[in-house]
This record gives sequence, C-alpha cells and structure tokens, in this order.
Amino acid sequence: MNANTKHTPGPWAVSDGGVFPAIWDADGRHLATMSDCGDEMEANAQMMAAAPDLLAALRVALDHMQASIETCRRAPHDIAAARAAIAKAEGR
Repeated sequence: MNANTKHTPGPWAVSDGGVFPAIWDADGRHLATMSDCGDEMEANAQMMAAAPDLLAALRVALDHMQASIETCRRAPHDIAAARAAIAKAEGR
C-alpha cells in the first residue's frame, strides 16, 4: 500500500444477499452498509468496493504516463487528472 493511503486496504467485496448490500474487507471486517438509495444501491456498493482497485490501477497508469511523457502530447493533462483523482481518493 502507498504511504499516503489511509483507507482500509483492498480488496473489498460486496456481500451477496440481504436487503441492503454491505461492503467488507478481505479480513471480513464490515466497512459500510448501503441504505436505501433506490435502483442505484447495488451499483453504488459495487463502485465503493472497487475503490481500492481503481486507485491501484490509476497509480500504475500514472507511472506509465510519466514514463511516456516525451512521446504523448496528452500526457501532461492525463497525469494531472490522475494525480487529482489519487489525491481525492486519499482525502487530500
């Protein structure tokens, strides 16, 4: 895990069954339970459970973009967007 990461390490998963989806970490610790948020409830739970994986993938993508900055005209914009998303995920 990155030194700036303060969230519960992934992977996270959504529980199967039940009225309200719950999000659990790999050690079986409960992280959150979705309240009734309509048709989006399950999709929102899946998105939250994917957050650690998305953050890790974005960090890898950022590394690749930085390595190719000389050959890619969009790289500076993409790198800035990736940095902003990582900062937001880390609460900075």
